[in-house]
Amino acid sequence: MTDIARHKDSEHTDSIIQNWMRNRNTIELLGFWESIYNPGFKPLEFEGFRKQAGLNSFVLTPKKWIETTNAIKENLIPAQLTGEQMDIVMCQV
Repeated sequence: MTDIARHKDSEHTDSIIQNWMRNRNTIELLGFWESIYNPGFKPLEFEGFRKQAGLNSFVLTPKKWIETTNAIKENLIPAQLTGEQMDIVMCQV
């Protein structure tokens, strides 16, 4: 996700990712991916996000997604990010 966001707008990747993570299709794709490749994924927590996704009041950050659903961080955020870039992506609010 971060590679695509960086290609779209390298100065505002955090905003792009946050907007994508509000989208129901994005949440469903992430949940599908995690349910296949992550045995520790928490499907009940995912359902809560899936039901809210797309609402104007719904906000989800990569950090909240990873911590709540036990998602695999490397599936969402590439390992080649610098420490500062990782902080920006993980701390989006």
